[in-house]
Amino acid sequence: MSYRLLLLLLVMSPLIGCGPSDPYPIPAKLPTEPLVEKKDGQEYEFPPTVDFDGATWIRVKEDPTDNVPAKAYVYASNDRDDYLFYMLYKPNELKSHGFPIEKQLMLAKLDPKTKKLFLDGPTELSLGGGMLLKAQFANQQKVGQEELYYADGNLLFRGHTIKDRLHGECTYFYKDGKPLIQGKFSGGHLLKASGFDPDGTETEFANKTDLMQFLAERLNK
Repeated sequence: MSYRLLLLLLVMSPLIGCGPSDPYPIPAKLPTEPLVEKKDGQEYEFPPTVDFDGATWIRVKEDPTDNVPAKAYVYASNDRDDYLFYMLYKPNELKSHGFPIEKQLMLAKLDPKTKKLFLDGPTELSLGGGMLLKAQFANQQKVGQEELYYADGNLLFRGHTIKDRLHGECTYFYKDGKPLIQGKFSGGHLLKASGFDPDGTETEFANKTDLMQFLAERLNK
């Protein structure tokens, strides 16, 4: 689907050159207060610490990102050798699954040969309406299972990606767990898909546009 391509913008920011062996050392004086930054008339607040992927991350410094509509800070942990990127997005600028992206947490590792950071590990995106999207990066590409949750914690979407593209079976769900859309993809290309009304009436889709329109209408977006 076309909305899958939006993450191509996100993965560009951590690919930066690094001089020292530790490009983001934890400061001697640890931050204790939230930090408020401004960009394009918007305010973005970054907490002093973040709990993610079983570790506590400490705010280190701003990421020099200028190719996405977001403000970003890098966080480091005493217990880890990777880094956490904390990104806050300009309202309604980018979307995933039809919902605006508000915040993203993603892990990056340092390549000892190139001295560049690459995305590797889990990522979470907070979307409008309280939605939460969980995915996984490996060596700079989104791979494996992807899940999107309603604000109440119920599963909205489950699918798989290979090299940033949907691949295999994917399903959208109503809040009661019944299937909303079932589809099959190959390398990002839609092979077949059907939508289901709450009463079970099935509608086959001719293309991705029909699929996304059906989804938007059923989710009242």
